[in-house]
Amino acid sequence: MRIEVKKLAVISLLTVGISWFSNAENFDLDIDSDGETGALTDGLLILRHLFGFSGSTLTDGAVALGASRSSPETVREYLQVNAAELDIDGDGETDALTDGLLILRYLFGFRGDTLISAALSGSASRSVSSDIESYLSNRIETIACPIKTEGFRLRTGSITWIDYVDGSPNTHKLYPTVADEILTAHVIGGTIDVNNLNFLLSPEDDGGESPAIRLAINSIPEAGSTGAVGLSYKLYDGSDAVRDQGERVIQAAVNVEWESSGTAVQFTTPTQTLNVTLITEGGTAVEGAHNDFGSELLTFSGSGGATGATLDFQLASFLTEGGGSAGIDLSGHFVVGDYFFQVVLDGLEINDANNAKFTTIQGSFSTAVAPGIAAYVEDVSVAESDGTATVPVTLSRASSDDVSLQYQTEAVTAVAGTDYVTSSGTLTVSAGDTSGDISIDIVADTNDENPETLILRLTDPVNAALGRSSSEITLVDGPVAACQ
Repeated sequence: MRIEVKKLAVISLLTVGISWFSNAENFDLDIDSDGETGALTDGLLILRHLFGFSGSTLTDGAVALGASRSSPETVREYLQVNAAELDIDGDGETDALTDGLLILRYLFGFRGDTLISAALSGSASRSVSSDIESYLSNRIETIACPIKTEGFRLRTGSITWIDYVDGSPNTHKLYPTVADEILTAHVIGGTIDVNNLNFLLSPEDDGGESPAIRLAINSIPEAGSTGAVGLSYKLYDGSDAVRDQGERVIQAAVNVEWESSGTAVQFTTPTQTLNVTLITEGGTAVEGAHNDFGSELLTFSGSGGATGATLDFQLASFLTEGGGSAGIDLSGHFVVGDYFFQVVLDGLEINDANNAKFTTIQGSFSTAVAPGIAAYVEDVSVAESDGTATVPVTLSRASSDDVSLQYQTEAVTAVAGTDYVTSSGTLTVSAGDTSGDISIDIVADTNDENPETLILRLTDPVNAALGRSSSEITLVDGPVAACQ
């Protein structure tokens, strides 16, 4: 009877939690071993195990796609062998309504008092939220953020331009702004491979790969929703969306349909006639049509995770399949120089992380032969109580030599010595790696204050160019949500 009461109690608590938000050396809370730790997969597996579930009732609907530990037997064995690691509050026991609930709340983004309220046993040795958070964070490599169903919406932070150099990805970070329903994101610091673009357009099929813009999203339309979007592409010579004398423009329009299951979105391109127009250097419009176009232009991937679910816009597939087939010779179209792209999304309701609607994505980029490596630094928000701000620096691709950058903190509204410890030094990203972290010590206080900021400045890169040279670090009094 006691276990049934527990089940009812935790179901009630889970309902509340979902309405608010939808190591031992070798132990990780990624129970199903899919590379991410998710509330509705790993958290649910732990909770069911602590309630005594076994067999298919343990794993049904709680194992992620691609999980390498997926059978009831292997999941149960992993949890049994590592039972001591599930004692989150340190009371010497494992219990669904304490340890299980703490894990689930943490994975849903609860922090501070909301994490531990009514979820600690009377004999807990870890009884403050910071200790619980530290214990759990040390046993989680990557948190999978649950996807919401509130329409298409971007996650906080950068978006990604995926280019290819010699067939391998060269991934640039873009930092968007939205104004007048236009999302603008330029490729800064890095360059796009001109040879890959021309290989893509070659009638000999020289093996080029279409660049793509990847949007990290945290919300999609609810299950059963359907729609259609008209994609209008324009590619300008030059650095803006104005055709000056002697500049060329390529334009095309395609219709795409979509359907949401509530956890994923399927995009399809119905077979259709693709009309392509090339405005030449002299201003002449050359038009063509491809009658059986059906290339995938929009792709949804994932259902959460550190990078979130993603929506990829293929930027040149319509040129590859549409240009030559439409009777327009685009071979050798790209030269080393500046270009500007524009994609109008007619009928797709999508917002940025601040719920600002946009109907157009645009930006500039430069091309080069054998592009170099670019380094990007991200903004971070951190709770004062965390003690350290970890600032990630990523490279567009791995280098065969060490990459080094100098860094220095600069005060904005945060005060050096009072809110943080002044820091400077050298970050080295070893050959073969694509990222590194810079740690800044934070000084906690008991004052009730507004968020404060400082800047981390990067300079003097060696074996890389600076795609973004500064990070804004925001210090807040309360907890920072893991999923944004």
